[in-house]
Amino acid sequence: MALRLHRDQWDNIEEELMLKFLQDSQKAVKAIREATGCARVNVASLGNSVSHIHLHLIPRFPSEEAVPHGAPWRDPRPQTELPNTEAKELMHKIASLL
Repeated sequence: MALRLHRDQWDNIEEELMLKFLQDSQKAVKAIREATGCARVNVASLGNSVSHIHLHLIPRFPSEEAVPHGAPWRDPRPQTELPNTEAKELMHKIASLL
């Protein structure tokens, strides 16, 4: 069962909880890399719009990207959604690796 606690600032997180959060994040990055075959996963914590601690885990495929060394949100290509069946398949694959 997932632990659901709310913290709105990085400096409000207890050390033990922070360690667990980072360990879980590392596991998620490894699962995403294995499931997608991406070269790396960018990890971002911005907190500009949503007032709670969270991370954005962004798989990167430099050989397929227009700006492989730039921020992913600066990619000039149009964004498209994965087809529903492909998205579900990827979610199940990542979940099975966690």
